[in-house]
Amino acid sequence: LDAGAAKIIIGTKAEPELLSKLPKERLIAALDAENGEIVVEGWQEKTGLKVLDRIHELKEYVSGFLVTFVELEGRMQGTNLEAVAELKKAAGDCELTIAGGITKKEEILELDKLGCDSQVGMAIYSGNLKLSDCIDCVIPFKIFPSIILNKNYSPLEFRYLKDLEQIVNTKTIENSNRDISKIERILPNKQRTCFYLITDSNDSIKELTNPIDSLEKTLISRKDNVVEGSYTNRLLNDSDLLSSKLLEEAKELIDAKNSDEAASEMADVLYFGMTALSAKNGNLDKVKEELRKRSLKFTRRPGDKK
Repeated sequence: LDAGAAKIIIGTKAEPELLSKLPKERLIAALDAENGEIVVEGWQEKTGLKVLDRIHELKEYVSGFLVTFVELEGRMQGTNLEAVAELKKAAGDCELTIAGGITKKEEILELDKLGCDSQVGMAIYSGNLKLSDCIDCVIPFKIFPSIILNKNYSPLEFRYLKDLEQIVNTKTIENSNRDISKIERILPNKQRTCFYLITDSNDSIKELTNPIDSLEKTLISRKDNVVEGSYTNRLLNDSDLLSSKLLEEAKELIDAKNSDEAASEMADVLYFGMTALSAKNGNLDKVKEELRKRSLKFTRRPGDKK
């Protein structure tokens, strides 16, 4: 969790004693069941425990379950939708992902209607199902409303896409005016009315660019091009001056007497801090990623002064 995993899946060791010590919203319990009975040790050992009972026992400690129907796994004979309905009722507000036997896109759609996700393996490996079929079956349109996002999840453009299979296979979007070289993720929204296509693009919509992004662009420009009389160029080439100003502005922020003064001093801290970041060849994307990782940390630093 501290390394940045959004969620972790725990199998045999998913017991209340362990789970209660970890953040519920980031835990998934994996339950392997053969004809409704939990099995362990590579599915070789029966436990005598019922999967429904385990869900009731663990659901207050996790955000979701991954349930595998062992007797159906890899056999390409369909999954047990009747059993799934019981499992979903038992899981309540917990997310439920079903694995084992899913063979047709109609099953994925039925599982989606039940409020469940599908883990599809053999059907894709064998060519019985295309990955694009697994995705588009939950969107009831022949053309696909799609919101294209950059790597920071900011919107770039809205498109109607006709050939989802081509996008899934090539990971690219044709005829786009944006700097898009690769699609990282394809996700339907919760309402199943459109797709989000998350790209590796750094592009942004100019009208949505905020002052901090504009400042970063200016810093990059100054770093690459010397402008006569530029204070930023002077700071980038004089580490002692930059260090002195950053410490000075941080102290003034601490000593600010009201919100207006604090906002003004914070703007100075941002300017000098981002200049220091640029001088070290850093950028805001790295800062955002670091903040994202920190938000996921479970173990917290004591925060004492050094």
